[in-house]
Amino acid sequence: MRLTPQELSELTAFFERRFPASDAARLGRAAGVGGGTWFEVVQQAHDAGRLGKLARAAAAERPDDPNLAELIETVGARPGGGRVVAAAAVVLLALAGVGVALWPKGDPPEPPSVVQDAPAPPAEPATPEVEPPAVAAVAPEPAATPVATPEPPAATLEPPARSAPAQPGGAVEGRCGGERGALVGYWYAGAPFEAGQGEVYTVRAGANVREDYPRRDNGWNARSKVRCALQAGDRVRLSHAPLLVDGGKYWVPLHAGDLQER
Repeated sequence: MRLTPQELSELTAFFERRFPASDAARLGRAAGVGGGTWFEVVQQAHDAGRLGKLARAAAAERPDDPNLAELIETVGARPGGGRVVAAAAVVLLALAGVGVALWPKGDPPEPPSVVQDAPAPPAEPATPEVEPPAVAAVAPEPAATPVATPEPPAATLEPPARSAPAQPGGAVEGRCGGERGALVGYWYAGAPFEAGQGEVYTVRAGANVREDYPRRDNGWNARSKVRCALQAGDRVRLSHAPLLVDGGKYWVPLHAGDLQER
């Protein structure tokens, strides 16, 4: 089963919520792949077709986790017509895993109206709603010949914009606009991310700009409301420094006026 980069990120978060970073290399070796961070282990297992072995190795460590058992069935799905359903299940497992990972013992609590909490086990399998597709135009995965998903692309840096910095005040029209200098939201840049404040970064893949980034105060919610979307090829001037969140991933604040004209 081939997963998109976004699905791989969700699957990485699924493991990070259940196991510390120090377990990544050990469970990776148990699945027959190299060590490294959780992102690298999931990437290698995906490329080598060993996601099922990685899931089974993780389930052996936590046999009381029902989501790991569900993950084993999901990643073992045959490629083809069922790929979309299986991939959606991986995302839903990653979301449902938040409540399970934070609940110390016993069954997960009755879920409030938040999609990140693990639902109480129903009598019959429930079909949770899937978040609408990202607004950003992301290149579809080839259906015929599978292509190994590369590591997150290195930042493509350009010198700071030659034009003088925009003065505060005035409205910025168009996508991701608003009162110039006002915060629009935050977009996920992953890791590594080498661009710094004042530099211009070329977006390599579509990304949603959300109203908040995952942190302790919001329960590490990585799926807050989408404010707008960046597209592949967009040039963004970093008016503020990127934020390194728990797990070693970067989220970048976007202010009105940061998105440069192509």
